[in-house]
This record gives sequence, structure tokens and C-alpha cells, in this order.
Amino acid sequence: MAKRVSIFSELNDLMMLQPFRPFSIIMASGVRYEVTDPESILLFPTTVTIFSLARGGHAALHVRQISSIEAYERP
Repeated sequence: MAKRVSIFSELNDLMMLQPFRPFSIIMASGVRYEVTDPESILLFPTTVTIFSLARGGHAALHVRQISSIEAYERP
């Protein structure tokens, strides 16, 4: 059985990609957060903070409430 990669590790890997590719974080509630710049997200052991002018500031997301991450493919 394959070991599931932690959300923290998956987010960290996406943030470090060169060149950066935007991705979405989908919460258990269905709310979607778009990450379009690696400098707009901070990772902590139990939370993820996303800064977004479009949403009017920032959002602190609890890692346990993240249901999936969708990376966008480059055209």
C-alpha cells in the first residue's frame, strides 16, 4: 500500500516548483482558495495562511480541513 503524502509536504512541494504553477486548495466545506503566487502562502505545522487581495485580506486554514489540492497544468 502506498503511503499518502501529507498535505503539508504536498503544499511545500508545489510552492517550490520552478517555474511556479498556480494551484487550488479545496476545503472540506467546498470553499476553494486559489494560490497564484508562492509568496501569497505561508505554511505552518497545523495551519496554512493565504494572503489574497481579491478576498480582502487573508485566510487561516486548518490543515485537517483541507480535503484536496489541485495543481494546474501548464498549457
